[in-house]
Amino acid sequence: MTDKRRILLIYPKFTRSHLLNYEFMAPFYPGKRGVMPPTGLLVIAGLFEGDGWEVRIADENVEPFKPADLAWAEVVGLSGMHQQRVRLIELIDLCNRSGKITVVGGSSVNICPEYYPQADVLHVGELGDGTKELLAFLRTATAKPPAQVVFQTKEKATLDEQPLPALHLIDVNGYLLVPVQFSVGCPFTCEFCDIPMIYGRVARLKSPARVMKELDALYDRGFIGAVMFVDDNLIANRKALREFLPELIAWQKARGFPFQFTSEASVNLARDKEILELLRLARFTTMFVGVESPDPTTLIQISKKQNVMDPILDSLRAIEEHGIEVLIGIIFGFDSDTPETGRMVARFIDQANAPIIHFNMLAALPKTPLWERMVREGRLVADDDHLQMDNLLGCLNSNVKMKLPNAVIKQMLIETMRDAYSPEKVWARYTWNLEHVYGRQVAGRPPSKTWTHLKILFPFAVKAMRNVLRVGVREDYRRLFWRFVWQAVRLRVRGKIPSLLDVLFKVVPTAHHLIRWSERYLAQFAEVPVRAVEAPSEPHQMAVGS
Repeated sequence: MTDKRRILLIYPKFTRSHLLNYEFMAPFYPGKRGVMPPTGLLVIAGLFEGDGWEVRIADENVEPFKPADLAWAEVVGLSGMHQQRVRLIELIDLCNRSGKITVVGGSSVNICPEYYPQADVLHVGELGDGTKELLAFLRTATAKPPAQVVFQTKEKATLDEQPLPALHLIDVNGYLLVPVQFSVGCPFTCEFCDIPMIYGRVARLKSPARVMKELDALYDRGFIGAVMFVDDNLIANRKALREFLPELIAWQKARGFPFQFTSEASVNLARDKEILELLRLARFTTMFVGVESPDPTTLIQISKKQNVMDPILDSLRAIEEHGIEVLIGIIFGFDSDTPETGRMVARFIDQANAPIIHFNMLAALPKTPLWERMVREGRLVADDDHLQMDNLLGCLNSNVKMKLPNAVIKQMLIETMRDAYSPEKVWARYTWNLEHVYGRQVAGRPPSKTWTHLKILFPFAVKAMRNVLRVGVREDYRRLFWRFVWQAVRLRVRGKIPSLLDVLFKVVPTAHHLIRWSERYLAQFAEVPVRAVEAPSEPHQMAVGS
């Protein structure tokens, strides 16, 4: 019989309206049920375990938390972003009714602690002195406090001082991606972004040895999937990144390059050919870049001057030349948008050939420079105390009164999305990357050094290939699929791409998701009925920081 205190950590589900749910993609991969586990809660779990607690994690984006887990817990910790606020409040209320001590932390409460008056305890800020005070309080707290208690970090712990993520509390192979972090912070001050407010403009670093320790833990568990460096801007400290990447390359090489890496960086990454080559050699295969708009005037107005140092298309090509597929973000609704913006963006997408485009209408996140300006100009749309925040970054939602009528902006975005995510355009962009990008990538295979690894890998590969080939039989775009496969086979025979399986396992599920998600999402705006698209029963969500 144990006398340890017990804490349940819950991560709320996201709305299903966002492209990054990847709900049509996950079923291709056996066992995959979610996109990415909650980074912060895994670290917090490690912290509580180190303090002698029993810990359970419930990620609602994988499966609903069990009532038995709630009954088991003495304390319930919750974390989330603004997009999860509605569900987060529902969970706080549920736990309060069960008599549990409720503790809330994470990026939403860090910026807006006033959003969560229902919680017994708030943890505001990163891990640090406030966290130590929180632990000391909870060690002896046996009943709900009479009034809300707030612990705010003033002195932050270094990234190396943070406990290792408690990967043993989750099924890592239930996720498409697993997060790792090298740096925190971004030097830029884009008007709509809240990252500088949360994490600062000066990058703080994790030592290479610590990163490798986290990768070792993931490798030992036989994870099959991509590793996402969830840095706010991977090149926030270029010198440190240059020193880190050779160690990462050596780690990958010693293990047969088991992981593809993905991350996020500002577009001026294109200027640093040395870092680009090191990223390629480390097997970084995708990079998200916030383009926002191809219009230089717009970029200057939103304080995104790093995007006008060079022509954007030239910058994207420089990244792609190093075997890195580019994912881009596009926003509609800036003050400089005109009725021609939709056509301009559509032309840009056709030229850029980025397979995945994260479309959004302009939205003001709390306390960002954009939020403050919208308040001053009387253009912030209030609704139920901004509880729409859970859907705010869901593509076609906004809390801003735009210069053009919002309905005009929305229609332009709908038309641009419909064009960009038509089956013909999706497969055309992937074919371009097949011919110009994938051949420069480093080949590898998932963990396969031990019998434990192989017992995971072989059934996974067989079932995933079966699911990929079903596309060529069942889907209405199968002609485009087979044309892509034929081109991939030709390039593999000629030695122009390093691995046919890598390409098929990556491209086919993602292309299918882009086509089916956009078809379902845009059906609600169609003038004529669009055939129904059945989605898997469980939603999936990728948690992104910006």
